[in-house]
Amino acid sequence: MNQPPTSEKLTYSCVWSPGLALLEEVCIMGGYWRVTEHRLQNRLIDEIVLIACMSGKGWLMLNGTRFSINAGDLFYCPASIPHSYGCESGGWEIYWAHGQGRHTTALCEAAGLDATTPVHPLAHHVQVQEAFRILVAILATEGPDSSWIAARNFHNLLHTLVWCHHKPTGKQRLAELVKADCENLDELVKASGYSRFHFCRLFKEETGQSPWQYVMERKLERARELLLGSKLSIKEIATQLGFEHPDYFTRLFSRSIGVTPMRYRGNLGKPLRRQPGHARVLDAPQRRLPPPVLSPMRSPSEKQFPISQ
Repeated sequence: MNQPPTSEKLTYSCVWSPGLALLEEVCIMGGYWRVTEHRLQNRLIDEIVLIACMSGKGWLMLNGTRFSINAGDLFYCPASIPHSYGCESGGWEIYWAHGQGRHTTALCEAAGLDATTPVHPLAHHVQVQEAFRILVAILATEGPDSSWIAARNFHNLLHTLVWCHHKPTGKQRLAELVKADCENLDELVKASGYSRFHFCRLFKEETGQSPWQYVMERKLERARELLLGSKLSIKEIATQLGFEHPDYFTRLFSRSIGVTPMRYRGNLGKPLRRQPGHARVLDAPQRRLPPPVLSPMRSPSEKQFPISQ
């Protein structure tokens, strides 16, 4: 089996057309790099640069201030201001785009990006990841209309950054998801708007428990309700709650509650003295707050083009 390359550089430039000057925003060039070494010093250009760090770490020097770049960060280099940036040891994986336009600076500022605060964790958002992937995919076609389509998608990228910047915070989204009583991890990730990796990390930071623990608690709470309030069999309850194997459901219920589902129903939910050896499987703090790397994005070379993590 062929091993993936340690470095990959995909760089695409737009073919300029006089009519593009009439558009509000245009994309000059863009690409995807996965490299072990990358350093750019004191560059001065008349276009903005947006770079999404998907993995690895780096740095940005702007107006004499050094900023740290981590996986999931998006950083901004304003037009006509000298800037330097590069990756730390171990390299990084980035999507990037250069652009110009009448409203590019204003839209970046609306997204919280300017010369004093050029770094934000916007690359964690799946919508931002998708916008970069689509833009690079269009540039890669190098067709007669690709520059026009790329201009439209660069405009969409800027608007996506503004939208994600003004979306509810992680804590707010967690609270909303708890109220929604989601009982499926994939549904939680999708509703959060984050990548799975960032969602799981944010969830753990905010709640003290993993998403899996939260989902299992919700399912076991529902199981207790069905055991006492319905005539469904144990197998039917397990199936309704998404467990493929009733035996696994029974073992999980017994470890968490201290008795089997059948005994719990027979005792009408009365608390029983926990038997020795019945340790709770869900031993994280019982806070009820949940919500998103990325899952880490695939390289554009991994047959994900044309346009669709």
